[in-house]
Amino acid sequence: MKTINYLIFLGTVITMSFGLYSCADTDIPNCGTDSSDEYVEVSLKCSGDIADMGATPMSRADGTDLYLFHVLVQEFINGMEYSMSYAHGLFNDISDVTVKLKTNDRYIVVCTMIENGANVIYSEEREDFTYYSFPFDCQLTNSFIYDADTDIEPVLIGNAVIFENGNWTYSSMPSVKRYFGVSDIYSHAVGGTLSVNLKNMTFGMNITANNFTEGTINIWIEGYKKVSFDSGEQSKSAYFSISDLITAYENPENPENHEIMAEWVDALGTSHFIDVKEVGFFPNTIKNITVNVPPSGN
Repeated sequence: MKTINYLIFLGTVITMSFGLYSCADTDIPNCGTDSSDEYVEVSLKCSGDIADMGATPMSRADGTDLYLFHVLVQEFINGMEYSMSYAHGLFNDISDVTVKLKTNDRYIVVCTMIENGANVIYSEEREDFTYYSFPFDCQLTNSFIYDADTDIEPVLIGNAVIFENGNWTYSSMPSVKRYFGVSDIYSHAVGGTLSVNLKNMTFGMNITANNFTEGTINIWIEGYKKVSFDSGEQSKSAYFSISDLITAYENPENPENHEIMAEWVDALGTSHFIDVKEVGFFPNTIKNITVNVPPSGN
């Protein structure tokens, strides 16, 4: 298996102009083709942490998990090699995902999946399809659209448009179960199947409190994301998407650090600052956090 630096490989996609090529075709791509181009159908498979979801994705009957595939092609422009968008597609059925690739080119596939995405990501019914907002920003077709102008950046960060605090919100660190993966570089010599190794990009926290007899505990993440529970609950669990997906995928041993502030609101509604700390979170890991509530009256 060839090891590649995904950060370098994908970085060229974000920084360069996609206007150099433009095409959109749901059948055989016609972008940059000539009469000598030959194509092969390649099957895309998902592996990795999705095996821990219980039933395998292919047999999950409700079809609410959403998978967005981005196919990138390596292009040479003025002697420099770049990674260009080639095709993308949103799927809720990955039992038979195939893409048409040129036999003479090299490709890489990036995929992100959100569990129950069909119900948690903002969507609109349009004419004959359903459109899903960020991070997908496309229609659900269970097929590929060959379009070199597609922006891949939403796939690389953890943000999403979800229903939060009573409104549909573009949310950083949304409370969604997010997966992310990158394939090896594909060339025709590899064969007819390409696997994308999906890793769980969700981190969790299990919050408990000592001396908690009244009022409410508020945990603030980076000053804007709040997790709350009252004395009747005694504990609270929450989960969020990692913010920088590609960095966490490339370096899973390095934590993503977030500032955590704890406050206690007593029965009279008075807020008491408890502590603030920087906490490191790892993908697919739950962090235990204990809050020590001061004695009443202090």
